[in-house]
Amino acid sequence: WFRLPAEQGKKKAQFNLGLMYQQGLGVQKDMSESSRWYRLAAQQGDVEAQYIMGVMYSRGDGVQRNQSESVKYFRLAGEQGVVEAQYNLGVIYKDGQGIQKNLPEAARWFRLAAKQGYAKAQFKLGVMYEMGDGVQRDLSEAARWFHLAAKQGDENAQMKLGILYQWGRGVRKDLIEAVRWYRLAAEQGYAIAQFHLGRQYFKGTGVRRDPSEAIRWIRLAAEQGYADAQTSLGGIYHFGEGVRENPSEAVRWFRLAAEQGDPGAQLYLAFSYYRGAGVACDYAQAWAWAALAARQNEGDSEHLRDEIKSQLSAEQANIARAKLRELAERIPAQRADQ
Repeated sequence: WFRLPAEQGKKKAQFNLGLMYQQGLGVQKDMSESSRWYRLAAQQGDVEAQYIMGVMYSRGDGVQRNQSESVKYFRLAGEQGVVEAQYNLGVIYKDGQGIQKNLPEAARWFRLAAKQGYAKAQFKLGVMYEMGDGVQRDLSEAARWFHLAAKQGDENAQMKLGILYQWGRGVRKDLIEAVRWYRLAAEQGYAIAQFHLGRQYFKGTGVRRDPSEAIRWIRLAAEQGYADAQTSLGGIYHFGEGVRENPSEAVRWFRLAAEQGDPGAQLYLAFSYYRGAGVACDYAQAWAWAALAARQNEGDSEHLRDEIKSQLSAEQANIARAKLRELAERIPAQRADQ
């Protein structure tokens, strides 16, 4: 019964008909038909329809993907105070998604959403103040926005506050407060915060030193695939820090991080192959991993690479070069060559 008033130009009926076609309520789901009715409602100023049309053009749902049209509809909704539209405009202008990048405009839209209490926008605005993107760099202002988002449970903001308090950036240095924010983010499953919290337990900074608790948090981060945590856990087993030395377990974690391009893990893995620690001694593998780490200027990797090279037979050298080519094609570098 929405069709007749919709065809008569009633915008709320047009919106409801768009919703019915979008969700398949009483009619066959049809995104193209849905977008047609939403557009009619949006053109009459229906703010919900304007926002939905922005989403549809952004995703290509029922319409051809068109970021310029998406921006047009998000702007219409954003100017009427729709916080999600304001936030989306901030993201689009910040990243230059299909339109020219405009950091001051991104900051303007993030600010509008942030002032309405939208945690994601508060975090993004904090990052812009932290980096000086589109606004004058101001770490105190960054911390203020991070606080507002963090108090709403935003784990990204909680993690940022942990870093700021740990190093005294924009706030007075406070290691206990740093641990508190790291913990809040870590308890939400944020791998980077879990890793940082683990490091604080290892060092005893802001919290009583507890290697077992440190390993627990670092392992949680490593199991989520965070390369720094995997490298750290490999080192823990390699050197026996808080656990019994376990070279094979060390190699397992070094390999996981090395495969993600972590140069420190690549160097440790090269050393393990070279010494036969936790893995069968293999000079060709050792040289290839050391050479890969050296491409990222990691520590003593060049020295180890050259030391291994001097001990390679001609056949081993050929195998090693082939292995390096295979690794370089497959594994992304974390740091650009210098």
